Amino acid sequence: MDLSAWESAAVSLGQDERRERWRKDPAAWVSERLGEHVWSKQADILRSVAENKLTSVQSSHGVGKSYLVSRLVGYFIDNYPAGDFFIVTTAPTWAQVRAIIWRYIAQMANKHDLPGYVTQNAEWKIGNELVAFGRKPADQNQQGLQGLHASRGVVAIIDEASGVPDQIWNAIDSLTTTPESRIVAVGNPDAVSSRFYRVCTSEVGWNRIKISSFDTPAFTGERVPEEMFRGLVQREWVEDKAVRWGVDSALYKIKCLGEFAEVDDFAVIPLGWVRLAQQRWLDYQDSPVDFKQVHGPKGRTILGVDVGHMGEDKTVILSRTGFVVDKIESWAKRDTVEVARFVRDRLSAPQSVAVVDSIGVGAGVVDQLRNMGSKVVPFISSATTRRRDSTGTQGFANLRASAWWNLRELLDPAMDAKLCLPPDDDLAADLSTPRYEMVHGGRIKIESKDDIRKRLGRSTDMADALCMAYFVEQYEREYAYGRPSLKKPIPYTNTGGRWTM
Repeated sequence: MDLSAWESAAVSLGQDERRERWRKDPAAWVSERLGEHVWSKQADILRSVAENKLTSVQSSHGVGKSYLVSRLVGYFIDNYPAGDFFIVTTAPTWAQVRAIIWRYIAQMANKHDLPGYVTQNAEWKIGNELVAFGRKPADQNQQGLQGLHASRGVVAIIDEASGVPDQIWNAIDSLTTTPESRIVAVGNPDAVSSRFYRVCTSEVGWNRIKISSFDTPAFTGERVPEEMFRGLVQREWVEDKAVRWGVDSALYKIKCLGEFAEVDDFAVIPLGWVRLAQQRWLDYQDSPVDFKQVHGPKGRTILGVDVGHMGEDKTVILSRTGFVVDKIESWAKRDTVEVARFVRDRLSAPQSVAVVDSIGVGAGVVDQLRNMGSKVVPFISSATTRRRDSTGTQGFANLRASAWWNLRELLDPAMDAKLCLPPDDDLAADLSTPRYEMVHGGRIKIESKDDIRKRLGRSTDMADALCMAYFVEQYEREYAYGRPSLKKPIPYTNTGGRWTM
C-alpha cells in the first residue's frame, strides 16, 4: 500500500472514531463539527438524548431551547446515514415550527455544509429522500404524524410542549416504538393540565431536566461567548418581572423559575385558561384566509379604555372584534385630552364604541369624547348591578365584579370558550392576578385595583381594559330590556335614547 493509501485509511479511521465519539456525545459534535458553544444545561440536554429514549426539559424563558433542538436535528442528520432515523418536529402552531426551529435549522445546514438541503416548507432532504420535517397537524388529526418509519427509529422533538394536545402526543408515542427512537419534549411549564406536566412530574421512563433563570450564565457566572450571553436571559429582565408580576405570581414561577404553578383556587381567571385563549389566537392567525372570511369574528369594533392619566399607571386602549382581540396599545403620562383624541381616532368604523373607565380621571375622557360626538359607554366600576352569573345563583358586589366574572365565563373551557387573546405575558399576568371572595348576601367581590396595587405595586390595566371591552353587551342588554342595573345608566350617544341590540 503506497503512502497516500495509508494516509487515506488513517483519515478514514480517524473520521470513524470521531463519528463514534460524536454519536455518544452530541455536545462534542456541536463544539467540534459546528464550532459552536453550548452552555452546561444545554450540554446536559444533548447528552441526555444520546443516552435516554425519553427526555423532558421544563425551563424558564430565554435559555436557548429552540436553538438547541435545532442542533439535535442536525446531529442526527450528520452522524447517521439517510434512512437510519426520521426526525419530526412539532409545536402548537405552524409559525412556531417554521419561523423558530426550522429557521435555526436552515441557517445551521447552510452555514456548516451539512448533508442535503432544507426547503422553505420545513423539510430536510438528502437527494430525493425526505429525512426530517416540521409539522403542526390539526389538534384532532393524528394522521398527520402517521406512517413514518426508519431502520433505527423516529426522533420526535416537541417544542413548546405544554401547548401540544394529547392526540399529537399519542401519535408520537405510536411512532417511537423502537429502542433507538427518541422523544424530546421542551417548553415552559405553562399548564398543569397538559401531558407535558405529566411527563415532567409523574410518567415513568423520562429523564427530566429543569432549568431556572437562576441556572443561566447571567446568574452563575459561567463563562460563555459574548454573543451567546446576549441571547440568553438577562438578570435585568428577571428583576423587572419580579417587580412587574410579583415573585408569588404564577407567571413569574413559570417564566423565571421554570416551575409549574399551583392553581390558585381564588384566582378569578386561572392562568391555564388564559394560555388556552392565547393558543386559540395563535391558531386563528395560522388559519387560511378563506377560513377567516367564513368563521372570523363578526360585528363592530369595541374599545376598552383604562385611563391612567399622569401617574405610574398606563393608559391602555384595547380593541376587539367579536371574539378576537385585535390590538393592545398603552401610553404613560398622557392627559385626558390626548387620551380622548387617541380613542376618537380609533373609532372610525360606523358601529364602533368605546367603553371608558369613568371613575376619577376617566370621567374627563368620557366628557371629551361626548363633545367630539363619539360613541362612548362610561364604566362605573363601583356602581351596583342586578346582574347574576350564568347559573343565575350568584350576584355581584359591584359592576367591577360583574365585568370580571363575565370575562371569567367567556374564558372558561367548560363553557365552550372561543375568546382569542394575543400572546402577551403582561396581559396574562394581569388576568391571572385578581382574586375573589364571597361576601354578605352570596355576592361575588373582586379584589379592588387599590388592593392589587398594594399587593403587587402595579395595576392590572390591560386586564381591566379587556373586562370593559367584553362587558358592553351585558351593559346594553340590561338597558335595552328596560332593567337598568346601574343607579345612573347613561346611554353612549350624547343625544340620549335607548340602547339597541
